[in-house]
Amino acid sequence: MKPVILISASFACLLLAFSGCGSDAPSDSLVPVPTRDLIANGGFERPVLTDTLSSSLKPFATYATPSFAVPGWTVSGIDIVHAVLWTPFEGRQSVDLNSQAAGWIGTKVSSKAGAAYTLKFAYGTNPASSPDSPELRKFRIVWNGNPVETLSVQRVSPVAWKTESIPLTAIGNDSLRFESITAGSSAAAIDDVSL
Repeated sequence: MKPVILISASFACLLLAFSGCGSDAPSDSLVPVPTRDLIANGGFERPVLTDTLSSSLKPFATYATPSFAVPGWTVSGIDIVHAVLWTPFEGRQSVDLNSQAAGWIGTKVSSKAGAAYTLKFAYGTNPASSPDSPELRKFRIVWNGNPVETLSVQRVSPVAWKTESIPLTAIGNDSLRFESITAGSSAAAIDDVSL
């Protein structure tokens, strides 16, 4: 048997008052706001970086070719980096968008066509100074195959995280990618992605 929830008429009126029902605002001015995060593993906390033979911590894991080994993401040419190398924006791990050359991370988003979303993320740089990598590191955000923003960040040590918010409109079942456009083995770092 399904449970039945009973509420009083006065409580129902109170709920309606807070929901905007019965207000003078035109109904087309109310825009539904998605309430759950559509990005899985946006902090890149999985997989946990450990050496399976000794159970000791590995400072980073390289994914040189396209891989689904990072839950929620397709990745290529990137490193997942643990906090023992640099402090992530949140949690214990973040992404370096270059392992040996320009890499990328991408995910599919179960979005609602026509809905407005805000992409939020933190970015910084791999703090290593590398002769094959420029000091100014660039990457772009691609939404459904179209570049929507290109960002640059100067290499500093320790990592100086910045945050970014980008408004996006969904077409339904969208794709999101972060692509390095910097040569070399050190690039922009990404963490705490949400939508």
